[in-house]
Amino acid sequence: MRVAAGRFCASELGGLDGPGDVAVAEGVADSRSVDRGGVATLGVVVALAGASPAATDVFQLDPEIEPKQVERVRAVRASRSQTEWRAALDEVETSARGTANLVPPIIAAVEAHATLGEIADTMRKVFGEHQDVSPVAAAATRP
Repeated sequence: MRVAAGRFCASELGGLDGPGDVAVAEGVADSRSVDRGGVATLGVVVALAGASPAATDVFQLDPEIEPKQVERVRAVRASRSQTEWRAALDEVETSARGTANLVPPIIAAVEAHATLGEIADTMRKVFGEHQDVSPVAAAATRP
């Protein structure tokens, strides 16, 4: 199989504009061409020579928001029916252990005012938590 790479500017496709423009090696091959033994195209993102990196605004959460949100979650937890909440999370766990569709019990748990964290914790009990064992992840965690 032959491999070819070309270049185009992201702004030409309605993407980035201005000094932060990025040149992108063609990333999408015509699958029919590849199926016929044609050229496969690999995608690579590269910075334009001489282009200055665009400034990135990092979102900063207003420190006054967190205590308000914590109080709202406490109020929801205090006002919900503990019986309905527990039954809904138990159904999420039962469905996760079986082959049933998880969407209806998750919706029921949300309607019973379970938090995202509580639903995720329930599913973690069944499925565990993903541990990336790829060489990239191992290299990223080395001191």
